[in-house]
Amino acid sequence: MECSTHCLNNATCDTVSGTCPFGCSPGYRGSKCIDGMEREIERERERERERERERDHDLNNGLHHNMPKCFNDCNCPLST
Repeated sequence: MECSTHCLNNATCDTVSGTCPFGCSPGYRGSKCIDGMEREIERERERERERERERDHDLNNGLHHNMPKCFNDCNCPLST
């Protein structure tokens, strides 16, 4: 049986079953470590980018920490 090249710590897989003895390298899963997790990793990266965009949006609109909501308004008081 052909072994995976994605076994954790470059371990040699079982030549009969094809399984990795200590699990998979990061980004791979399944008993034979051939199922990539690239899609899940990319989705998590996109969720983090979205959270960063929301934080940036909040900062630009004065909604971060104790900043007044009218941050960009010249008549806004400086304290909350």
